[in-house]
Amino acid sequence: MNGMMIVSAALAGAAMWLWPGDGGVGRLKRAQDDGDRTAPSATLLLEMLAVSIRQGASIPRALDAVGTAWGGECGGLMIRTAVALHRGAGWSNAWALACGDSRFGPLMMLVADTLEPSWRHGSSPLPRIEAAAEQIDKDSRRRIEEAAAKLGVRMLVPTGLCFLPSFILIGIVPAIASFGFELFG
Repeated sequence: MNGMMIVSAALAGAAMWLWPGDGGVGRLKRAQDDGDRTAPSATLLLEMLAVSIRQGASIPRALDAVGTAWGGECGGLMIRTAVALHRGAGWSNAWALACGDSRFGPLMMLVADTLEPSWRHGSSPLPRIEAAAEQIDKDSRRRIEEAAAKLGVRMLVPTGLCFLPSFILIGIVPAIASFGFELFG
């Protein structure tokens, strides 16, 4: 249920972002002109493919639709792959350019590896897409938790350096001063 809410929110946001009246063509051209500075989230990309496939699109059509919606360099790689698959290219040949890309290659390899068994055997890609998205989320959560644990240790020294002088000035110095006044006073 939670995953569907995220997908719905992401698609609603994408629809609002693409709304400029020209069917998103203007945004696609702007993204290509800007050099496509944004790299897509792997989870979002997989979820968008899953939504497209759930609506009855074939793998090449889903790649084309998501690539068109995403736009830019990454979207162009997906569109080229979809065109190659439509023209009858083999799976490896169709993905060669996308997977060899210096910037988006790892993401494209993830998508290709996730969809390949379904392409070759004719089974539904949805279970593999969902499993890949869950694994990516688990890995991200683990990395965040590890970074948070390291941050706690790193914050100890600066916090100690801030509190130690105040503890000495507020706690130790007045105690020594009052003890000194009692002895000599």
